[in-house]
Amino acid sequence: MTLSVQSLPGGSTAGVTNSTIFLQGGTIVTYSKASNSVEILRNSSIFIQDYRMISIGETPSLEVLAKAEVINLEGKIVSPSFIDTHRHGWQTEYKTNGSNTTLASKVFTVEDVYIGQLTSIYESLNAGVTSILDHVSHVWSKETFKVGLKPSVDSGARVWWAYAIHDVGSSFTIDDRFEDLEKLARDEERLLKGSSTSVGLEYGGDLDLSVITTHYVGAYGDTNSVELLDSYSALESKTPIVFSHASALTETDTALLRKHNQFISINQAALGVDTHFSFSSDMILQARLWLQATRLRLYRKVLADAKAPVNNPMSVNQAFLLATRNGAMALRRDDLGIIERGAKSHYPALLYWGYEHILIDRKFKKRDGEFVVDCEGMKERFLPSAERIQKIWAETE
Repeated sequence: MTLSVQSLPGGSTAGVTNSTIFLQGGTIVTYSKASNSVEILRNSSIFIQDYRMISIGETPSLEVLAKAEVINLEGKIVSPSFIDTHRHGWQTEYKTNGSNTTLASKVFTVEDVYIGQLTSIYESLNAGVTSILDHVSHVWSKETFKVGLKPSVDSGARVWWAYAIHDVGSSFTIDDRFEDLEKLARDEERLLKGSSTSVGLEYGGDLDLSVITTHYVGAYGDTNSVELLDSYSALESKTPIVFSHASALTETDTALLRKHNQFISINQAALGVDTHFSFSSDMILQARLWLQATRLRLYRKVLADAKAPVNNPMSVNQAFLLATRNGAMALRRDDLGIIERGAKSHYPALLYWGYEHILIDRKFKKRDGEFVVDCEGMKERFLPSAERIQKIWAETE
């Protein structure tokens, strides 16, 4: 079961619930800032008012409860919602044949971009992921730029929409992109009005943006290293910077990340799904894979010396925090990714990895195991798009 509660201004009132909510009877995964660790409260409760946590483990007065929506979570495990700090959402149509394709974009129409992005976000919501840093690489034209932004707004998810500034050889130049980005950052066309989507930048800039993100892989193209950005004093920006992959991370890079409190998405780390068409959008699964891969790498060093490890080099709690608390820290949102008094009310409630409810602000996106949004209409639009694109790749030698 997933119950995700977010504060989103405005929007439709479909599936509306009270602004006062009392979650009772669940096992709650909280976070202690003092110990920087997970703490478990059994048979506990959470009282939410105006989409923030007012109290944990305390029952409000009968007068307050009479006005609240009470949701019974007995037998459920309630955790913070999950945060994906690196994603290319528009690529959903590549599912099932992603390993056999390149990422050439010329076969995608504006409809393909829209429905691929929307389907990607709902796949994430279904897995309890309510916050996404989307590295927006579908901006090869003014048309695909706008149509790719719209589903992030329409979905109601919390999306950091990071506009990619890169040269793809089209007539839509880098100067054109900066011009559009400036308009978008000021929301001159009111494209973001009443939504929780905020504007970021894929590479850099001096606008008042919510986030800056860049690939840092080292071997291909521009390095975009931590050290390089530091040479331009970019790390001193008040805007959070998230380096995706960081495959070529050096000790100097690591020291600079710690000094300036900047993060990588993969000490100063969060998790990102990246190409969701090849992997699951479930951040719990990604955390488990990271945990086991890290244990394997560190165990091998000990086993190579014909010794047996005496302790665990990485805990489940550490992996869990990568998918929750650390994602929020990467975005400098101290009110996300945790369950504590005063934080934003984002929750998944998990049992047997099934998801029953997804509640964002006053709108249920999923209730009693069924989406209340028009998923059938989304499927009707997505399947022809995916079939057309997959057929093109199947016929390409």
